[in-house]
Amino acid sequence: MERVAVTSEGAANEQLSAMTDSIFENELMMERDDCAPWSETIAHAPPGILGTRPGAIAHPLQSCILSDSAIAHLASALPPYPISGWRQLYATQAHGFSLNSLYKQTDGSGASILAVLTMQGDVFGAYLADGIRRPQPFQAFYGEGESFLYSVGESSSSSQSQQGGGEAAGVADVRIYAWTGNNFNFCFSARTGISIGGGDGEAGLYLEDTLTCGSTGPSQTFGNPVLCRPQCFGGDGGEPMDTDGLRSPSGIGSEGFEVAQVEVWGVDPAALKRAREQAAAAASKPLRW
Repeated sequence: MERVAVTSEGAANEQLSAMTDSIFENELMMERDDCAPWSETIAHAPPGILGTRPGAIAHPLQSCILSDSAIAHLASALPPYPISGWRQLYATQAHGFSLNSLYKQTDGSGASILAVLTMQGDVFGAYLADGIRRPQPFQAFYGEGESFLYSVGESSSSSQSQQGGGEAAGVADVRIYAWTGNNFNFCFSARTGISIGGGDGEAGLYLEDTLTCGSTGPSQTFGNPVLCRPQCFGGDGGEPMDTDGLRSPSGIGSEGFEVAQVEVWGVDPAALKRAREQAAAAASKPLRW
């Protein structure tokens, strides 16, 4: 009888583990499928984030902005969060171009990665260790010192950007701009825009409430340069972008840009913890015949 009990307990543990994997991998599949309509409109399917848990089925979480190479670089700069736990919280192609929608989707979700693709194909963004908060009355800058800005340069193996994506295939040149310690202007949420990094009148990265345009400039917070190339209408050789109408807190050294896509990824491992809790709760319920 004792052996039977041990065997039953082992079977129950295996069932719980299988349910955890199933729930978590179903979440990955659902998040991957969020990008499916967009991927059908471009020449190459967007790169994915592959599950890294031992024995896990490789279900890619699709990013339409970041390549696998860029993701690997960013992951190496983060706290030890498992890549398989990344969750897409917000994407313009799924939720529309609205900063208010971005706030609703990301508020309270913990550490997050923001990725921006401009109309000219530049890719950059930020890791916000304290996540993104909704605007609050009398709110000040918030965040933690693990936050950083980043930019993704051209591939070392090709100078041709893939259609619909922000960087070429190959090894991405990802540059990380960590906190300098000069101030605590990590992130500021307002209804009219979101600012990341600041000091001396410059925002490291700013997005307007419509999420259709923004600006980037040197910030004291992260010691970053302008994160994108000079922007212009009509591609290379076109007219310089008119940034006079931007409401961004940008100075003389800033560069305005038009947004093609925005994504926000939750990288907090609490996502896997919640999946395990859901599996445990489901396993504890009596079976219905």
